[in-house]
Amino acid sequence: MSRRPATVHRRPARCLGYTLVEILVALFVGGTETLGMVQGELNLTGPFWAPIASLNNNFGMLGYVIIGIFMVSWIVSVAFYKLKRYDEI
Repeated sequence: MSRRPATVHRRPARCLGYTLVEILVALFVGGTETLGMVQGELNLTGPFWAPIASLNNNFGMLGYVIIGIFMVSWIVSVAFYKLKRYDEI
């Protein structure tokens, strides 16, 4: 996340959108990891904790989901900027 595309720095609105996606992904990953630690330490079970344990057991798959989120956000961003003609400003 430390390197952004050059166009992001030339257009502040893109930088804001990219940063918001980064924040949401970081909160999701951090929250999932924290809840997984709580679930593991306290041996919690139930309908809420089962998906958390499953996510923590398959953390590699979560990486693919994150890549998908970034790809979708990039495609939506490009489409939005092209349709609204913000790239010509």
